[in-house]
Amino acid sequence: MTIQTFPDTPEGQASAAAVPEPKHIWITPRGKIVVFTGVDIPDPSIPVADITLSKWQLMTGILTVGGQPKLNAANAYIRGIVGVDAKDLADQIAGTGTPAQKVMWSHCDKFTRGMVYINQLRIGSGLTNNEMDDVFRIGVAQVP
Repeated sequence: MTIQTFPDTPEGQASAAAVPEPKHIWITPRGKIVVFTGVDIPDPSIPVADITLSKWQLMTGILTVGGQPKLNAANAYIRGIVGVDAKDLADQIAGTGTPAQKVMWSHCDKFTRGMVYINQLRIGSGLTNNEMDDVFRIGVAQVP
């Protein structure tokens, strides 16, 4: 199915309401209305602690919840932890993370809400606790 985004304006609210059922309407804290339909509808009965996301789902959830600025902040946070290995020595950036953080962000592809690294990412990207919970609720519905 599809995920549609509208501005949180009277026109956007009318457009979101006009989307055929079944649908789930979510109003972001950043002034957007996101309408999930079909298999993309998040299941509110699943506790956030039981949701496991792939890295793609995590980043897609951050993009949906926080927009491009929060996704950029999350990517910058991870780049800062891992560093940048480039051919040109001048383009290389040493990672500032601990060895455990570097291993986790370089090699892990399964993330749960309770992971300490996820909370560090939340802080580093400027998301609130509720927004990160929403990242997991929304992210689980994302299928590449």
